[in-house]
Amino acid sequence: MKVLLLVPKVTRLFEEAPLGIMYIAAVIRNAGHSVELLDGNAGFLRSELARRFVHGDVPDLIGMACTTLTFPLVMELADFIGKIHPDVKIIIGGSHATIMPETLLANPNIDYCVIGEGEETIRRFAYSLRSSIEDDSDMDKPWIKGIAYLGEDKDVHFNDKQEPIQDLDSIPFPARDLLDPIYFKNGRTTLIASRGCPYNCNYCQPTLRKMFGNKVRRRSVQNVVDEMLEMYEKFGIRFFKFVDDTFTADRNWTIAFCKKVFETFNDSGKHVNLECLTRVNDVELEMLKAMKKAGFYVLDFGVECGSQRILDYYRKGITVAQSIEAVKMCKKAGIKAHTCLMIGAPIETMEDINETRKLIKKMSPDSLCVAITTPMPHTAMWDALVKDGVLSEQDWLKVGDYLQKWGGVCQNVSEKELFKLKQEIQRNFWLRKAMKNPKLLYDYMRYHDSGSFIRAARYFLWKGDYS
Repeated sequence: MKVLLLVPKVTRLFEEAPLGIMYIAAVIRNAGHSVELLDGNAGFLRSELARRFVHGDVPDLIGMACTTLTFPLVMELADFIGKIHPDVKIIIGGSHATIMPETLLANPNIDYCVIGEGEETIRRFAYSLRSSIEDDSDMDKPWIKGIAYLGEDKDVHFNDKQEPIQDLDSIPFPARDLLDPIYFKNGRTTLIASRGCPYNCNYCQPTLRKMFGNKVRRRSVQNVVDEMLEMYEKFGIRFFKFVDDTFTADRNWTIAFCKKVFETFNDSGKHVNLECLTRVNDVELEMLKAMKKAGFYVLDFGVECGSQRILDYYRKGITVAQSIEAVKMCKKAGIKAHTCLMIGAPIETMEDINETRKLIKKMSPDSLCVAITTPMPHTAMWDALVKDGVLSEQDWLKVGDYLQKWGGVCQNVSEKELFKLKQEIQRNFWLRKAMKNPKLLYDYMRYHDSGSFIRAARYFLWKGDYS
């Protein structure tokens, strides 16, 4: 069977490999199917699809991942495919397919949505589709767990949910060989060591639990290090960014991982640089020292804001004091601290935003970015705002890129003022940093390419977007 996976072109500050679709590609290939990946970020997707279809290179199945942010792009691509070859089956996965499959299935060109984690579902789906092609029969939809589809009655039908994969080591490494080399030009890539998050922030949950279940699952230390070693040797990767929701939540695992990385790489002269996302209440000094020794050069903290009132509204489960202490410990351990902040919570006031300004000065992080609070559909924040009449059910169509486009839920500060404040906070921070440390630009260029630098400068210092 021929499977074609598509990645819609999106505007991003930095290029990050599409991990989810690469995992799906690896699973399909391991099941004995032919699989290709076309990435709109690395070429002209529509023209390439048209060229292939004209020359008879038509797949049996086309798959895409969809978030609420990429929904318009996915719908446009599905329409395009339907016009040039309406018989191709299209299946959509990702967070939006999980929480709002009916919006995708309203498109007559989209046949199926994957609900939740996709690897086992797509393996069963591909087997079922191949069987139906071989014996010229319809697919046995009820047999496949974890999919939604439009029935003959025009209603959306949901099959039993596919249970999350407990042994993450059983999943093959992402099929990075299918990616355009553009993703490896700076010797950087992303990877993930766990699935799920133990916390209950109202801007993420319960969507994360719907995607990955209630329990955090981790790969073994050896399995993660083996993937890193493969990337080091095959693709020349030296910079690894972990995109786990909370990388350091399990202290023992983190310490064991750092020890193994040091033994595998640094002890043998193969130096690597590591980055991860984590929380200010999930670090302590001894762990940070071990991380520094293993090669962690920066940690990304979801600090969010300097107002305890707003942190409690977010159900973040941290204190302002913990944010200050986490950055202080990073400095002691010799690791850079990148802080992620949000302004514009529904109940936020100018006083709360000023508390965030004060926090930035107290923390003095090495870098920061500021986003406008944007509720994602059917998170706890979203549902509460709909219930209170602040949003309507259809307002999810307004959700654009949360870094730049929409700030329409704050009741006390205007959208225009929020964007002005966001840019002012970022610009003042980075200008002060550059004046104090002229070497800052060199350090940035060391870890990123010139294109990323220009986009970052436009975003942080000038326009406020990276179009």
